[in-house]
Amino acid sequence: MNPFPTNDNVSVSRPLPAWLRPWPVAGLIVLLWLGLFLVRLAAPPDFVDSDHQEREAAYVLDVLANGHWVFQQNQTGELSGKLPLFTWLSAGFSCLFSGGRLTVLSLYLPSALSVLGVMLLLWHSGRRRLGVWAGLFAALFFLVSPAGSKMIFLARKDVLFTFTVTLAMLAAYRAWERGGSAWLGFWLAGVLASFAKWPIGVVLGALGLIAFYFDRLPAAAPKSDAAEIGTGARSGWWFAAGLILFLILFGGWCWLAWQQWGETLHDRLISNELADTVQSQPGRSRGLLSECYKPGLYLVSRFLPWSLLGLWGAWRAWFRPDVDPGRRRFTRFLAVAVVLGALGFSLSPHTRPDLLFPLMPPLALLAGLEAARLLRPELRVRLTVAGLAIAVAALLGGSFWYHHLSEPRKDRNVIRTRGVAEIQRQLVARYGAKPPELIYTDCALALQIFRNTLQQNVKLADAAARLAGDNPVLVVTKDAGELRRLLPPGAAVEEIIPWPEAKSKEKNFLCVLTNRPAAAAVKAP
Repeated sequence: MNPFPTNDNVSVSRPLPAWLRPWPVAGLIVLLWLGLFLVRLAAPPDFVDSDHQEREAAYVLDVLANGHWVFQQNQTGELSGKLPLFTWLSAGFSCLFSGGRLTVLSLYLPSALSVLGVMLLLWHSGRRRLGVWAGLFAALFFLVSPAGSKMIFLARKDVLFTFTVTLAMLAAYRAWERGGSAWLGFWLAGVLASFAKWPIGVVLGALGLIAFYFDRLPAAAPKSDAAEIGTGARSGWWFAAGLILFLILFGGWCWLAWQQWGETLHDRLISNELADTVQSQPGRSRGLLSECYKPGLYLVSRFLPWSLLGLWGAWRAWFRPDVDPGRRRFTRFLAVAVVLGALGFSLSPHTRPDLLFPLMPPLALLAGLEAARLLRPELRVRLTVAGLAIAVAALLGGSFWYHHLSEPRKDRNVIRTRGVAEIQRQLVARYGAKPPELIYTDCALALQIFRNTLQQNVKLADAAARLAGDNPVLVVTKDAGELRRLLPPGAAVEEIIPWPEAKSKEKNFLCVLTNRPAAAAVKAP
């Protein structure tokens, strides 16, 4: 007799192995995640201009160096276009693990933990609602995909947003089933999703609830009690209480941010960020529907091959519904969330593959169910063990080869970041802990990351004026030639730290100039 209840359509003729109990599987998920994360963490860093991850680093530095906890700006003076939950977490990890200094670990840990959180949510919800095998496959599919392996080491808000939207989505379904105080849980998850990126997270989390109305139609056979689940006056009161709590928390943050930044906050979040989301950006000659196919292609391609199984599962949820009311309800909830979410992104002119991340967890659950249906019970253990071994070998081996053996030799961001680290080493060797005032022009953020500061960039003309003055200064720039042309005749300026690799093609990327002779090297203690 099967010791674990399963919802799989195919009856299981033999007991599930002991390692398929909830905690052993959770342990396996954690070990697989940890191995991939540690391999990537040990690779050379690539802070410089790497997929806009330097922006997130700048916001964290603004918290650590300048104390701007409510809302942050980067080194150019531009406010963040998204809400700051990622920044808060990264800054908190920096304070907890490294004494208030931003490190590679504290920068990437929020995203890595978000991936782990999604996998555990998929395992937990899939096991309870679709069956043990469906939950296991869903969790593994999410990580063993092009998007999942990218998310685990990506310092962008999209990954944290994916976890919080998944949490809100599952909380919404739980509220649909149980009603009452479960609606409060949905709104609390909605608060996290909103602070992870934008209040659109509440909409994405609740999209699947539209399946409630479809399940009431006479064509939804066999008829179930879905129309009565989660409804009633008691649920209405809890729903209203959760909404009020959401408005208080979100509104309170808006008030604090307004007190700090005033009209600049409105211009950045509403006039710029929201406008770019709902209308074509200046200089782009394309209409609203001219590239509406891209989000769908992004969703399918970034989650191959499991996206094909997931789309088949979405089709089955409507045209070949499950006879079990609970499983039918859940699969339709997931299918509606995926389809309507993809349609919503298709109508927006702002298309980017990472925006589709929140739709991949429900797609993984549908794919996991279809994989469990396709595999015969007697083959599941063998194929799962073999597949897990192959996945571990492919993920860890491929990641190690790419990030340690192949990519660091030719990746421009890795080379530049290594060079900036050498510049920082030379600064410390020359000046010790207290160098003259450093001024940054329009250059990469990496040096400020290594120095754990966030100073606003200055214009080249202002930097030239400071170099021509009497006070000793150091100017960090990537355009030393233009800076010299702006100096008055006879100004004594010395380039003390050029790009470390004189023969490198990147030798003009960054240099340090001063209006005082270079200091003698400080002997290491």
